[in-house]
Amino acid sequence: MGLFSSDKPHVTNKEFHKNVRSELYGHGFKHKELTQLEGFVNGDMRESNRHEKGIDAQEIDELSSWLRQNPKAHTFNEKQIGQIEETLKKHL
Repeated sequence: MGLFSSDKPHVTNKEFHKNVRSELYGHGFKHKELTQLEGFVNGDMRESNRHEKGIDAQEIDELSSWLRQNPKAHTFNEKQIGQIEETLKKHL
């Protein structure tokens, strides 16, 4: 990382599919729930700037906060939100 680089640790689309999805599946998440989560992070995963592609720590915090504040907009319970947050941060 250079002195003026904007590189931040992030979970790439490839890492999300290879690591995060399979780990959450191991925690009991169903395919439908994993697809729903992917829909929430899809925009961050496909950002046009290559240095911003993926989901970083701030975006993980924002996602977790939004999920907690909008329980009627998704099917995740509090335990699952914690597992999502923990798993994403683990793979930064």
